[in-house]
Amino acid sequence: MDRFVHLDKCSANWFGPVTGDRFRAKVYVPEKNPREVTWGPFLQSGFPEEILELGSNISFSALLIVYADRKGPCLSDDDLIFAFSFGQQGRFLLCEKAYVRGYGLRVALSPMLPLTTESSLQLRSADTKHQISTKVQSRRQASRPSDFGIFNINRLSEILKGVTVVPDDIDRWGNRAGGSDSLRLCGCSITFGGLGDMCRSIDSVAVSADYKNTSIELTI
Repeated sequence: MDRFVHLDKCSANWFGPVTGDRFRAKVYVPEKNPREVTWGPFLQSGFPEEILELGSNISFSALLIVYADRKGPCLSDDDLIFAFSFGQQGRFLLCEKAYVRGYGLRVALSPMLPLTTESSLQLRSADTKHQISTKVQSRRQASRPSDFGIFNINRLSEILKGVTVVPDDIDRWGNRAGGSDSLRLCGCSITFGGLGDMCRSIDSVAVSADYKNTSIELTI
């Protein structure tokens, strides 16, 4: 598990691994380095007779690495490997080459598909990159969940890099899902003991070809 973490660039404590229902996990917590808030001296200079007690800025973060077995009851070399980041700095512990590019985008698009209904893909925002000499990234946002066509993305000059969608199955995926390289699930209820099942559910969606049934051309 350590091979996916920047232990050489960031001092961190680690705990585990622990074993759960068809998964094992290890957590990495960066050492806390209190820093004076940058705007503290400015305010303090305006109140020289007072002690504002602004304190120090401490950011709490963590990175959780999870190995979940793909099929059988025993963990093997074919395990699924997921990283869950917490706080503002957790994701920076993950090595740059440890993740699959566009993985979160594929997952975010797939669970929105009308597997049992005739509802269409509903997006709240779309991030694109223009294929021109100077790379320009942009975000389009809708005031309410809308069809993909509302975002008017030019397939000839733009590449879809990320989306925020309203899942078709809210009980399973929460009320909002954002995907680019990473995946963000909002309002999704999960316990630590359910990490293995969640990893397998995400993987089953990622490897499906359901998103190809839409009019969206996915380019990574």
